[in-house]
Amino acid sequence: MDKNEILISIVTLGCNKNQTDSEFLLKGLSFYSNITSNLDEADVIILNTCAFLEEARQEAKKYLSDLSKYKNKNLKCLIMTGCYAEFLKNNEKNLEKEKDKENLFEKVDLILGLLDVKSFFLAIKNFLENQIKTSIFDKNNNIFGLFDENKINRTVSHPNYAYLKISEGCNNRCSYCLIPSIRGNFRSRKKEIILKEANILINKNIKEINIVSQDIGQYGLDLYKNYGLINLLDDIDRIEKDFWIRLLYLHPKYINNDLVHLIKNHKNIVNYLDIPLQHINDKILKKMNRHITKTEILKKLDFLKENIPDICIRTTFIVGFPGETENDFKELLSLVEKKYFDRLGVFTYSREKGTLAYDMKEQIPENIKNIRKDEIMKLQQKISLEKNKVYLGKTFKFLPETVENQNLIKGRIFSQTSQSDPNTYLKIKSIKNFDFFAFHDVKITKCEIYDLYCELI
Repeated sequence: MDKNEILISIVTLGCNKNQTDSEFLLKGLSFYSNITSNLDEADVIILNTCAFLEEARQEAKKYLSDLSKYKNKNLKCLIMTGCYAEFLKNNEKNLEKEKDKENLFEKVDLILGLLDVKSFFLAIKNFLENQIKTSIFDKNNNIFGLFDENKINRTVSHPNYAYLKISEGCNNRCSYCLIPSIRGNFRSRKKEIILKEANILINKNIKEINIVSQDIGQYGLDLYKNYGLINLLDDIDRIEKDFWIRLLYLHPKYINNDLVHLIKNHKNIVNYLDIPLQHINDKILKKMNRHITKTEILKKLDFLKENIPDICIRTTFIVGFPGETENDFKELLSLVEKKYFDRLGVFTYSREKGTLAYDMKEQIPENIKNIRKDEIMKLQQKISLEKNKVYLGKTFKFLPETVENQNLIKGRIFSQTSQSDPNTYLKIKSIKNFDFFAFHDVKITKCEIYDLYCELI
């Protein structure tokens, strides 16, 4: 089979950082083969997986099983890549166990790590010619060209917004987290590469740049021996276009005067911050290895609210961590009651082999974890509705995301990020003359527990 006759399709699971990886891989492979979004006609299907939790690994296995059914059509090669592949690589016993126990290679033809794109394609071509199932990894992977200053081409999954990954890996070593063992130590991309990519995206008329990383606050420390997030964002903000910059995944310890001044005084940076707190009880924070205390967290939250009163704060919590007592949980519930958070997600603790927390005593029963999760989410529903009512009658910039029907556009205002948050719905007379690729001034006319509704001004 000639390389130009190969039709490749990618399916992505997991977070928006995975989506960015897929976009780099897809663009890189397009130089060697043809790309299709139609799974029915694909010769090669690549599943880019998540492995953060056991639930994610089970989802990957289900997808692999479902995708293998395309071998009854045109499919000649099914590939697994991404975090689950790297998870297996980092423990050879896991890899062998999965191959045997789950009959992984009965479904998957290649297990490929985060290789450079050329090596990735050569592995595909070699399989198609020789039909030898194998696993290939590279300790010095370039993550599909992410760190290659000469190759920053990528596809864009949505015409109005994109995720801009500024680093890879993590040094925090939280006791519940597998990410460092899967993705490695924290590695910043060069500032020049990021700025070049930002310019390319914005010149494609992308209206929202979402800054992502395992922890954006660490940016630059490895390359420049200093924290470089503020300078990086300042330079992106100087690009002469009308667009949003949104900050996702910041460890709370990096909230300081410089960051607040940046958000408050830069025209393109929206008043939105995603700060995964995980917990508030000092004992649990210490066991989680979060490197911050309750007092410090509260001071930083108050500092944000005092200086940027309308800032939208999103956070995530973990309930049912080993040793979490009822009083520890009530302390977390009390924090939610203070109404700092506009957006809130809750995970039940997942006991992951290979993490420090796996062997901790006082593991919490699953039913208790779920009860605690539900209690927080029910409380947050009331808070969410209360906060949404404040928007009624006010005007905002609206960014379109999808056309729901001839009279309804789904999109977002500054306080909503794609995929993780609720939506704002714009009712219009007709989409015939509607500019989908621009911001629109709207007035909020209705609210629900999560979603908002608006009309054009």
